Amino acid sequence: MASVQRSENLLEGLFSLFPTKTPLYNVCLNRKSLSFIVKGAKENNDNLKNVLISDIIGCKCRKSKTHNDNAAYFSVFAYPFRTKTFSGKRTRYRLELTFAIRTMKNFEDNLKLAQRWRNVILCLTRGVKVEKEGIDVCVPPVGKTILVLINPHSGPGKAKQIFEKDVAPMLQEADVPYKMVVTEHAGHATEIMETLKLSEWYAVVIVSGDGLIYEVINGLMGRPDWSEAIKFPVGCIPGGSGNALCWTINYTAGHRYDFTFHICFDKTQCNSNGLGASRNSKMQYFSFLMVSWGIVADIDYESEKMRALGSTRFTIYALMRILSLRTYKAKISFLPLTEYKPKPLKQRVTENGTVTSRHYSVLNHSQSFHKSVHDSVVEPGMSGSYKPISERSRSVSMPSHMNPNSSNNACEEPKSYVDRTQEDIENFYLENVVEEEQETEPVNIQTDQKSNPEDLKDTVLKNGDVKSDNLVNNNSRKPVPSPLLPPLGQPVPGSWTTLDEDFVTIMALYQPYIGPDNLAAPDSRLNDGCIHLMLVRAGTPKNALLNMFIDMEKGEHINSPYVEVIKVQAFRLEPLSSSGNIMIDGERIDPCVIQGQMLPGISRIMAIHYI
Repeated sequence: MASVQRSENLLEGLFSLFPTKTPLYNVCLNRKSLSFIVKGAKENNDNLKNVLISDIIGCKCRKSKTHNDNAAYFSVFAYPFRTKTFSGKRTRYRLELTFAIRTMKNFEDNLKLAQRWRNVILCLTRGVKVEKEGIDVCVPPVGKTILVLINPHSGPGKAKQIFEKDVAPMLQEADVPYKMVVTEHAGHATEIMETLKLSEWYAVVIVSGDGLIYEVINGLMGRPDWSEAIKFPVGCIPGGSGNALCWTINYTAGHRYDFTFHICFDKTQCNSNGLGASRNSKMQYFSFLMVSWGIVADIDYESEKMRALGSTRFTIYALMRILSLRTYKAKISFLPLTEYKPKPLKQRVTENGTVTSRHYSVLNHSQSFHKSVHDSVVEPGMSGSYKPISERSRSVSMPSHMNPNSSNNACEEPKSYVDRTQEDIENFYLENVVEEEQETEPVNIQTDQKSNPEDLKDTVLKNGDVKSDNLVNNNSRKPVPSPLLPPLGQPVPGSWTTLDEDFVTIMALYQPYIGPDNLAAPDSRLNDGCIHLMLVRAGTPKNALLNMFIDMEKGEHINSPYVEVIKVQAFRLEPLSSSGNIMIDGERIDPCVIQGQMLPGISRIMAIHYI
């Protein structure tokens, strides 16, 4: 539990802590925390327990299932941080506190007190300003519904189970209304987002891999009102093989980010994110991740046959493609952010032709991610200059309790007064109370707001189509301006640089991570306004390619003599062969001339992170 500074108490009471009737606790609620201590105990850090308001996601009123119990209960659901003993990692754990109110002689009066506590707690967690004089009429806001899109075939095919087991219970604890839609075919999410009445929804949350995020973004950008629609908040829950956006948010945040926890808040910060606008002769594409060609695209597309293996498929197929190496000839043209200076040949190989890059041992998944996040964080705009997190500034949108440098951050394993395995016991003895509206002012605070798949009949038809009264008419598509890109039939401007060579791979990267353990562009950020163009030329030895993929776990591959990363504003890729694959955010297109530029800050991602 965290220690907090003193603040004016809004509510105070003497309650017991379920499931026992003794001892009694002095319970206090202020704008920063909910605190409790055994009655008569000396007030110190060992005895006084605090739960930060910023860690609480919900509160419900409950009653006993036995007829002779006149107590009313309110349960607080929180997910505070704790620091693991050996690894030092900070993760959230579930904490449920249920207080029993027996102050009054009858249940109805005790329930009014419980409702009072619940209302104030929910107002504080949802950013409503609460004054002590107005707590009797404090009404928590009712948020709009979240649209949840699930791809049941993403990755190993467990996205729906992940949502039902891990995500839905938290949304229900937080009284967040949602509608769940399971996509039925490729492009289904695009069809939904192209025509959805966005004003009726709070956000769209995607439980899948990166492919469904790509569909949602292109659906929003395919609307006539795309310039406003693309600002619609998009959240993600990792449920696929790659989950690159989730890895990027973790990396940018500087710690393991709990996606569901922040989606539970109406006031979740939505951060600007740049999108890549790409075009070939047939259509325009919008991507948040990358455009890849060569060995990386081959691995991404051709490993689809191993999808059931999850992210392991990438490792297996990478080995296969290295052993049976292909090279491709192409022209790559780009508009560099600064004057382009090719990597000198002497930095690529030594005089005797041996590789000058260092070799690194393969760390396990948790080790490599922890090190890359906590030891190798780059300030935006600083190319190749790494800073430890302790030296970085914190975003004003970041709650102080999430700052690793904050003195109010210490969380410890809960003591024996809370048994987190008691949830089944509580459900056996207690039931939720559906509260009635107060006479003074309507209070929409139903305590058991659940979303049932049957409810989807109100929004989604049996064939997966969204009902017409929830849609907007989309009868026209207008191309989104890409001012830096010349027409495909014309040469690139003289300010561009063109390379005509054989390559192993070319990647236009928009984010740091392209998949689990693949920190492809360590200098990149969600909204840094540029494309990180990575080139690996033909002639790269196979052992150097193997080391490149190994070193990509920590972003050290950029130090390889065979890897060149250039910050650019726009690019044009002209494959000179009809073989191979071009992948845009995991979606394949036939090899063709394709060009793209960055649209900085155009979209909004539901995340709170360091900048």
